[in-house]
Amino acid sequence: MLPVLAKILVDFVLTLLVTVGVPMGLTLLHRKLKKAGLDLAESEQYKVDEAIRQAILEVEELVRAQVKAGLPATSSADKLAMAVQKVQKAVPALSSDVAKSLIHAALSSLGLGAAPRVSRY
Repeated sequence: MLPVLAKILVDFVLTLLVTVGVPMGLTLLHRKLKKAGLDLAESEQYKVDEAIRQAILEVEELVRAQVKAGLPATSSADKLAMAVQKVQKAVPALSSDVAKSLIHAALSSLGLGAAPRVSRY
């Protein structure tokens, strides 16, 4: 009985974290953009948010496929460089440093990076 309740509680807490984490992550992204001197209209902010999210997910999918095919794992620095390149292709106005900062901020809201591993323990 206790493992079933624990699983339900863990599922509830994770759902709650994602529900709260995504809006908080987007807010953090917008603050970083303003700090970088990019005060964008709402539609432009959405474009930047979506470019960052897409870049991260595409890189993660590519790396998973490589590992599944038996290729060596890609380093975090290489994954970041690939994501930055994809973001800058979608939003050329972003500098490399700003793109890196925004990608790092978005990782936890997407449930990726070091944050999910730390929260499990």
